[in-house]
Amino acid sequence: MYSLGEVEALSKKASKAAGLSWGEAAEVGRAIRSLAKFELPSVEAFTPFLNDFFQRKIYRPNTLEELKSNGKPLVGFFLGLYIIDFEFFRPKAEKVKVLRFEKVIQPLTLLGVLLPIVNNGVKLEVFWKNFSFSASPNAHEQHGKNDNPKLEQTLSIHFSICKEKKLDSFINRIRVKRKDWKNLEELAFKTYVPESKISREKGAGSGDLIDD
Repeated sequence: MYSLGEVEALSKKASKAAGLSWGEAAEVGRAIRSLAKFELPSVEAFTPFLNDFFQRKIYRPNTLEELKSNGKPLVGFFLGLYIIDFEFFRPKAEKVKVLRFEKVIQPLTLLGVLLPIVNNGVKLEVFWKNFSFSASPNAHEQHGKNDNPKLEQTLSIHFSICKEKKLDSFINRIRVKRKDWKNLEELAFKTYVPESKISREKGAGSGDLIDD
């Protein structure tokens, strides 16, 4: 088993190696950690996305128009960032904000990006075929077994205020399938600087420790 800190750290390195920016890599690490906390598929939800991005099977949209244009399927991770940056606002008391999308690739990556807002007193509900998930600061529940599909034709998200602030209890260590962990390690390895005399002297690693 691995601690959530270990999983998050390795996920960030693997994401950077796959071609994401450091900011996006940090979002991946946070999303994987959040999915794991809520006992949802975490590493296994993101490894297909990272592999596809590394192999240029999917691309980062440069504009909001590009994200939503041409009838192409929406990439869950980038859609999540778009929602956080442009669509999400703190709902007013007693009101629910509803978003609906069609053709979303790897929707669990979208859910992972959104989950941290639950810590801000927001109830989050997500629905797609044969799956629903709701989370608030004091509880979470899941229904259906279709928790990590490759593509969903329709998806809806509900945001609302949660008045209760008691935080739910979470796990802090998870099991990761060997093939998924190895996949992250292989991607992360691409970010490592080969050892050399210069790297040892000029900055890679901690260098020599001098006790004054």
